[in-house]
Amino acid sequence: AFGNDYAALYNELHEKWIGDGAEITSIGITYQDGQVSLTWNSTPGTTYFVESSSDLKKWNRVSAEISATDSTTSFSTEHNKGLISVFFRVSSE
Repeated sequence: AFGNDYAALYNELHEKWIGDGAEITSIGITYQDGQVSLTWNSTPGTTYFVESSSDLKKWNRVSAEISATDSTTSFSTEHNKGLISVFFRVSSE
């Protein structure tokens, strides 16, 4: 149905299921003095949220709305030392 044009198929699926071009392609993470800091490439005017999970099943929002004003956006939060492992994800609206 797509004529073996895999790039076109990818672009169509990506646009439909993943987003409008405001995608995040790189996330950096640092830890210092009890603070976890995330930095990602962003699209100015896009609203982002940071979520965390200890099991990759249940996700909790750990940030308020973060409105990007530049091509790079950052967020920091205190690390919960009671958790053995913690995962983060950044999503956009």
